[in-house]
Amino acid sequence: FQFPHDRKIDSLPDHAMVKNPTDGTMIDLSAMVKGSPALLYFFRMDDEPSIRMIEKVNMALPALETVGVKVIGISLPAATDSSLDSFLKQHHADFTVVEGNAEVGKAFGLEVSQPLGLFRPMPSVVLMQRGGGVVLWVEGLNLDLDRLLRDASRQIN
Repeated sequence: FQFPHDRKIDSLPDHAMVKNPTDGTMIDLSAMVKGSPALLYFFRMDDEPSIRMIEKVNMALPALETVGVKVIGISLPAATDSSLDSFLKQHHADFTVVEGNAEVGKAFGLEVSQPLGLFRPMPSVVLMQRGGGVVLWVEGLNLDLDRLLRDASRQIN
């Protein structure tokens, strides 16, 4: 899978801190996935394609978990001021979800649209091998994501 060179990351950024929405503690994202392949699902709570893709990620979970992939949803700043806890009560995610901030989005090379300063395109899905190599990078709504993730998960080991 190819993606633009300026968007490429070779490994998880050091000290990408995310917030546990349950207790507000800050967690190092790299510590959450250390030693495991990982799927990072970047989304915004006010973005309809992001909301629709949660179900696609949920559908791919069995295949990903079979090969040891840790799945983490990362909520990025939105135009609305709703809480992640309220959002997750409405839109069930079967995977861990944390709150990211602008620094986390920028560390992964996600683009910021102007004038609102929101990350685009959303959602973004990054599947990384154990050790950090990118296997798959998908941006925007992809209704075939569950199949793409199942196929890509065969390449992670």
